[in-house]
Amino acid sequence: MLAPKRLLPSLSMLSIFEAAARRGSFSAAAEELCLSQSAVSRQIKCLESQLEHELFVRDRKTVRITDAGERYAKAIREALLLIANASINLRASPERNTLNLAILPSLGGSWLVPRLSGFLEENPDIKINLTTYTEPFDFHKENIDVAIHFGSDRWNNAETRFLMREKLIPVCSAEFLKKHPLGNPETVLDVPLIHLTIRPDAWERWLRSQDVEFDYLTGMMIDRFEIAIKAAQCGMGLALIPEILLSDYLANGTLACPFKTCVESEGAYYLVWSRDTGYLTALSRIYDWLEKEIKACDISPANTD
Repeated sequence: MLAPKRLLPSLSMLSIFEAAARRGSFSAAAEELCLSQSAVSRQIKCLESQLEHELFVRDRKTVRITDAGERYAKAIREALLLIANASINLRASPERNTLNLAILPSLGGSWLVPRLSGFLEENPDIKINLTTYTEPFDFHKENIDVAIHFGSDRWNNAETRFLMREKLIPVCSAEFLKKHPLGNPETVLDVPLIHLTIRPDAWERWLRSQDVEFDYLTGMMIDRFEIAIKAAQCGMGLALIPEILLSDYLANGTLACPFKTCVESEGAYYLVWSRDTGYLTALSRIYDWLEKEIKACDISPANTD
């Protein structure tokens, strides 16, 4: 149910207010919007009258936004962005069989995108739009239908379906392996290690799974899998990388796997969508396709024992 009309200012009025709040000046907003300064001032005065709150403090020839105005501007900016995104999406894809899919950068770039053309060929009636993210978001505030998420199956106001566990395997370059022969898990302590800030305890858990005792671990810290893979390829150390990202590198020999054991991450991958969206046909098809592709990529070099 919509709010009473008196609480719904016009879109033009809100756009003018947002510009003035962002620019901190009526004249700057007027220049941006190709209006006169008096027109901007008049529209904001009307908005204040409608809301029955002062949004700007007028001080001679300057204006200063109030605390209430600042809070209101933030909310209005988000609302205008949501409206703009919805309009762009409708113009680009008027049919409902369009999925705006949020993907994790590493999984999306290294694994999903190279395979996505297969899904589109199988489903010519479905269009996919991609965006990247690194932190959970509010589906109500973003123009996103579904996301591939790593972590737990808890996401506010969203439904989740399990996709796969994440198995991390140790990899390095062939040249690194020649310089640092790794005969058993204990020898890992003698070589440079590459740590992922997004999986900070991965090496500790892998070593414990191999019954290797250690006091502390050192090494390079990297925040993205794709950068860690590149560092390992360049001989900078031994890295623990999700096996789902490694099939091409292991196949072409740019990375080698010195040990036949892996360790599971504490989190898992899930498909996530808003509870308000419902389970769309397009969503069902992308889930079935992802499940098939994941099964086809069972490249485990080892076990987790």
